[in-house]
Formats: sequence, C-alpha cells, structure tokens
Amino acid sequence: MKKRISLTLDSRILESVDRTIDGVSIRNRSHAIERIIEASMMINQSKSAVLLAGGPDVSLNGKRLPKCMIPINGVPMMQHTILELKRNAVRNIIVALQDKGDDRIVEEYFKDGAAFGVKIDYAYEKRPLGTFGAVHNAFSGMVPTEPFFVLNADQFFRMDMESMYEQHIQTGATATISLIVSETSVKRTSATRMEGIRILEFGKLGKHGIGLASTGCYVFSPKVFDYFRVNDLSIEYDLFPKLISRRELYGFMYPGPWYSIDNEKIRDSIKIISEIVNGTAGIK
Repeated sequence: MKKRISLTLDSRILESVDRTIDGVSIRNRSHAIERIIEASMMINQSKSAVLLAGGPDVSLNGKRLPKCMIPINGVPMMQHTILELKRNAVRNIIVALQDKGDDRIVEEYFKDGAAFGVKIDYAYEKRPLGTFGAVHNAFSGMVPTEPFFVLNADQFFRMDMESMYEQHIQTGATATISLIVSETSVKRTSATRMEGIRILEFGKLGKHGIGLASTGCYVFSPKVFDYFRVNDLSIEYDLFPKLISRRELYGFMYPGPWYSIDNEKIRDSIKIISEIVNGTAGIK
C-alpha cells in the first residue's frame, strides 16, 4: 500500500530527478524518487567486495593496459566481474589499484558505479603493497564490521556467492576460499590437503593429476586484520599459513564456470572467456 507524503527538496536535486523520467520505465516524479530511494537502500543493505586490480599492465594490439580492462565481447573484463557481483547482491565495491597514470582509465570508465547498479570507491597504492596490503589499504586502515568478499578483477565466473557467504558464517571461518577442480596445468595455488571443508595445506599444484585450485575469490571476516595490520604482505603466502596453523581457513566447492586472464596466453584467454560469456563453452 502506498501513502502520500510531501517533500521539500533542493531545485537542483529535482532537476536531476526529472532527468531520469522517460515516461515508460520511470513514469513520473514520484516514481523516480521512489526508484532512487529503493536503489539507495539496496546498496546500503548489500554486501561488500574488494576487487584486486593493481597488477602489472599487459600488452594487447600494441597497447599497454590494465589486465582488468582487456575487452571481452566489447566491454572490459572487470565489467563482467562487477555485473556478477551485482547479480549476487554484492553492490558495495572497492577497487584496489596502483597509483599509475594508466590505472586512472579504470576509474574514468567505471566512475562511481551508478551506471552498473553498484557503488564503487577506489583505493590507490603509492607503491605495491602485496595482495593483503591492498585489502588493508582499501579500507584505509579501518576494520570493517561485516564479512566481505575479496577477488581478482580479471576473472569470469557464475557463482552462488550467497551460499559461499552463508557457509563462511556457519563455519566461523576467518577466511573461506572458493575452490574449483582443475587440471594441474592451470597455474594456480591449491588446497593440497583438506579435512572435510577445512583446509590443512595450501600451496602449488603438482605436475600431474587434478587438484582443488583457488579461484582467487575469498570471503574474509573482520578478524582477519587481527593477524596483520601492515603492508607488503601476500594473502596466499603470509595470511593463509597463519590461518591454517589456527585451523581457521575453509574451502567452498565451486563447480564452475571459471576462467581468468592468463598473462602468457592473453588471446587464448579472451577467446575462451568470450565463448563462456556467449554460453558456447564451459571450463572445469
């Protein structure tokens, strides 16, 4: 049931509201204000993620560009990642970048995220801080109050992130890693020994057989910052060993699809991800 109310708004705000009215999807001023309030509430209630996008640039067609900006089906790789986060109600996003001139093209393209239905902030590193340092820097040294996702900005996936989040809460984990069955030819770190879904060993995949490879998508609880509050640290090589020693690292089994940009096979990666996006191929 709708109720009539009266509002007093700045004329500039009303002008911005009126520009959204198209007579079809947004019928009038009241409808426009209602939609804006709903969108704001949805973002405030949604989950958060840190997108790691500060790696070295790659060369494509004679140009150097951030890996997350490699075009897949006409749009940057990171746009596919952001839209998947939005589909999973993860709408508060911090993009972690190195403070290089060319990395500014990421912010210039995505801006505040409104065009994609999310809220995006940017955290720039004055110098490389390592993956865990990048997460710490993303929150400006402040400890968040709720669990949050951390993932690479150059990967394609279709994951039930809500189930991963719920498992993380239920187990009381400090960190949960999304794991996918993968051939050892894929250059990924892996859960090499497990007890149920608790990870007991984590490292490089072997030369033969299959393993449970990390997709580079994690859920962290705020207490993760109890272990480290300094920079120049790695998630996989500094944080995870600490958590394993305290039996606080868990795995979430993900069936796929999943694929990321391979620095050594960029064109092959673009072709495979494009096919997955088009629904013509899968990845194990």
